[in-house]
Amino acid sequence: MPVIAKQADWQFASKSKHTADNKRTRKQRVEASYVPAIGSLPVSRFDVKVPSKRKSIGDHKKTQKRRKPSGGDHASALAPAAPAGMVWDSENWSCAYDSLMSVLYDIWSDKPKNWTTIFRGMNANMKMLSTGFRQFSKEEIYFETARDRVRAELNASDPQSFPYGKAGTAIHVLVDCLGSLDLVKGLEVSYCRGCTTQFEVEFEGRAYIDCPNSHHSSTQEWLNSWILRTTGTACAGCGGRVYKERRFGKSIDLLLFNLGSDEVEIDLKMKVPGEKAARVLELRGVVYTDGAHYTARIIDREGCVWRYDSMADDKCVEDSWEGILEGIGRKGVVAIYAKKSNKR
Repeated sequence: MPVIAKQADWQFASKSKHTADNKRTRKQRVEASYVPAIGSLPVSRFDVKVPSKRKSIGDHKKTQKRRKPSGGDHASALAPAAPAGMVWDSENWSCAYDSLMSVLYDIWSDKPKNWTTIFRGMNANMKMLSTGFRQFSKEEIYFETARDRVRAELNASDPQSFPYGKAGTAIHVLVDCLGSLDLVKGLEVSYCRGCTTQFEVEFEGRAYIDCPNSHHSSTQEWLNSWILRTTGTACAGCGGRVYKERRFGKSIDLLLFNLGSDEVEIDLKMKVPGEKAARVLELRGVVYTDGAHYTARIIDREGCVWRYDSMADDKCVEDSWEGILEGIGRKGVVAIYAKKSNKR
């Protein structure tokens, strides 16, 4: 299991791979960096009937926004309300979407207006998801409808990477898509510390970091290396070492880590540089897999931990921080961080 580190410091990243070969599917590009877990489901099956995008609202059981404590005693009244969790689609397996999107909804529900603006500024799919979250919060649609709308768009654009039926979707491919920052640009600055030689290249931003192996020991160290690294080439002006640094023009509010090794520590907090000051991001969820099914731990802004399984009758069950480490015998594959929220 990935292990939990107490705390860490430092910085942020952007998109580097995934731009050289636009003809490849997201699945093919991600598979170039990740070796599938033994027993993981193939994502290559097309002999299934694709459902209509206009699913009836009656196709899903209604999901509660947050389960309020029952009973009139004082202890029940003080008990935290469980986060909302999506119901698994047994016809078109949805656990990858359920696990990631349920964590994202818990983050969004902290400050809906604020997070709607953030999600809308990331990419078209996150914009659609935030609209679905808002409609669900107002009880206009079921939770699963928000998921299915985004899934339909992903399938239409890339059916191999986002199939219907019982093929399943690889979580790293989904993170690669939802974590893109299509509307955010940054600068990659190459410079020599020994002289004034410097040049800049604009790049498309991203809100996810790939950690395909244990080359760096923690999520924070992967982030740091994404931001600042040596190039291995000498400066043409003075022969000194050349560095590359990625800089963003705005603060980063959400950050996803694709974990390819169970030896990468999951930091509880990290600092990401912003335009004016560093921003503290807190761990808000971890997605796990046993190779055939995805589950999650959701950490609400009060610091309560919830075990989530979209196939279970009780979708969210209160848990402990030890559960984050253990992962119910499963491997942690995605860590989700969000900007620090005020307590309720």
